[in-house]
Amino acid sequence: MNSYGLLDINGIEIYHEDHGQGTPLLLLHGNSEDSTIFEDQIVHFSRHFRVITLDSRGHGKSTRNVTDISYEAMANDVLRVLDVMNITRCHIIGFSDGGIIALLLAMRAPERIISMITIGANYRTNGVRAGDRLGIRWMYCCYAIIALFSKKYNLHKRFMGLMLKEPHLDENELAEIPVPTLVVAGSHDMIRLAHTRRLAAILPKGQMEIIPECSHFVLRDQPGTFNKMALDFFYSFA
Repeated sequence: MNSYGLLDINGIEIYHEDHGQGTPLLLLHGNSEDSTIFEDQIVHFSRHFRVITLDSRGHGKSTRNVTDISYEAMANDVLRVLDVMNITRCHIIGFSDGGIIALLLAMRAPERIISMITIGANYRTNGVRAGDRLGIRWMYCCYAIIALFSKKYNLHKRFMGLMLKEPHLDENELAEIPVPTLVVAGSHDMIRLAHTRRLAAILPKGQMEIIPECSHFVLRDQPGTFNKMALDFFYSFA
């Protein structure tokens, strides 16, 4: 099965693609990206699963003129998409901001998730390395100035602002997530290693894998290594 198009979710159009067949595997991208970040994963995993990708609100081919850009709103969109597509349970891979959304989904609707993998995800704003936070703040200021003259850059400013202000997930709530979770990060990730370790330790069924010689963009730095690791993890819950 291969299909794509826009789904109307409470007045917001969410672009999705549907590849392969079998148990659903949902891929959630990061900040300022779209589902094309998963190019290698779509090809690989669609041989084993029904792979579904989404462009989050404000991103890619989804509705860009939205008032609420928050992780909570994006998590709501995902749940609505699953309902519209009649998907009761699925595996999830969430990269960066997509990993934050996956954690929110697991907190709110764990019965919908078979297992999940987060990549380079932080659950608190202080999970981002100080130098990278400084870079994000610099980009936010630059976009804020440019946005005074171009509405197009107002959206980019809001994306940077989201990373500066969110997330603030409660550790007690994270500790109640019953979903088997593989917490992945690159050895040179923008997320602090101690923060990644803490997330894996908090989750009752959490495991951690640090991929050597990788930046935040594990999916592009070591796609083969990640894909094999992820497939082995998902097959353990087949």
